[in-house]
This record gives sequence, C-alpha cells and structure tokens, in this order.
Amino acid sequence: MEIPNKEYASFKVILVIVIFIFLNFSFSYSQNDSIADHDFTRQLWFELKPSWKLSERTRLNTDISYRTNEPKNGERFVSKAEIQYQLKQLNLKNLKFNHAVTGGIGYFYINNFNAVNAFEYRIYQGYSLGFNFTKRTKFNQYLRLEERFTNLFREENSSFGLRLRYKISGIINLSDLFADKSKGFYIPADVEFFFNIKKSKQINDVIRITPGIGYVFNPSFKAQFSIGYHYTKQEFENLVRTNDIIFQLRVYKTFPLRLVKDPHEL
Repeated sequence: MEIPNKEYASFKVILVIVIFIFLNFSFSYSQNDSIADHDFTRQLWFELKPSWKLSERTRLNTDISYRTNEPKNGERFVSKAEIQYQLKQLNLKNLKFNHAVTGGIGYFYINNFNAVNAFEYRIYQGYSLGFNFTKRTKFNQYLRLEERFTNLFREENSSFGLRLRYKISGIINLSDLFADKSKGFYIPADVEFFFNIKKSKQINDVIRITPGIGYVFNPSFKAQFSIGYHYTKQEFENLVRTNDIIFQLRVYKTFPLRLVKDPHEL
C-alpha cells in the first residue's frame, strides 16, 4: 500500500506546482496591456468537463471553462454541450477501431478590456476514430466542422465563419505501474490543425500543440494539466498574429447512468 500513497503524494506535488503557476501568472501584467503582431502571450485555462453516460453508446459531454490572457487585454467564458454516439467497433486485420460521431453547440463570451465585448455561438459536428496501439498507448483522430456566428444580432462587427479542425492525440497509460488498474498517472499529447474555409473576425487558430500529464482517481474521475503552444490570428481592426503559451487545467467527471469501464473512452 505504500506505493499508491507515494503516487498520490506525487500528484499533490504536481497540483501545488499548478496552483503556483496560476497564481504567479495572474499578477504578471497590468490590466489593459496591449498585444502587438507576433507577440507572445500567456493564457491560463481552467476547464470543468462533466459528462453523463446515458447508455452503452450515448454520452452527453459538457464543458465550462474560464480563460485569462496575459498581457491582460481580455478574458473568455466558455460553455459547450454535445451528444456523442459510439458506432459499432471496426475490425481491420489485427486492430480494433472505436469510432463515434458528435454534434454540439458552444457559447463563447469575450470580455475585452480595450475594445467592445464580443460573443460567439458555435455549432459543430465531428467524427472520431481511435485504437489501442499497444496495451498502454491509445491513438485517436478527430475531425470536426464548425459553424461560427460572431456577434449575432448585432448590426456591426457580426460575422460568419466556417472551419475544419483535425486533431491527432495519444495517451500513454501508466495506471497499473504503481497501483491498481483503476487509478494512476497517464501522459496525454495532441496536435490540432485548423483550416478556415471562411474566416471569422476573431480567434482564427492555426495550430495547437499540447503535451501534458494527468491522474486518474477512478474510471469516472480524472484531472489533467498541460502546457501548450497555440499559433493564432485575430482580425478585429488589424491583423494580429500571436504565439500563445497555454497553461491548462482540466477536471473530468462522468456521472454514470451506465458503468464507465475506461477513463479514456472516446
């Protein structure tokens, strides 16, 4: 029983480091600092991701997040909800593929300190395909189409955007190395590409690279911290391209109406 205790102590150390980073960066800049073209920014994202497993194939996923920006020129509040339906497993040669379709809606409120506040409604449809590369590693691809409605119902500064997102992600599961299989550390990493079919006036992402570390408390509850790099284009009045360093803390909790067997399900 000593090893699991050491593992949990390691998680607490990581959590303290994460909290220190959040507090440190919160006071690094003064409010209303401006961002110029090709600037580096630092952002703090805190996300709560509750979900409900409605049946063996159907899941309701939600996302509530708060995002800050350093220099302090704004903050974002995000809420999303989607339905995910897992399709019948594909068997190709020696690999078994899990795949699913999703459909959802999101609301983004952008509190700009130096400009008029903005908001966006986002509707999206997606398809994911994944498989176990080895006993400990999972590989997943996710393709998503988004319809973006910025400042809808406003006479000025309203726009419509359409884009594709393609994400490649992987997970190395370390759970049963130090404790029982139902809990322990894992290493996530993903790369996401954005293809703007029709650009929106705000936050046109180009690429995101996000490695991290996570801890599974039980199959229905896990937490994850990551440090990512985002390259973004924004076009409010002038084109501003930024290199964003993202410090991100995510908390996942599934409220099972059906039993959750795998904490890293699609």
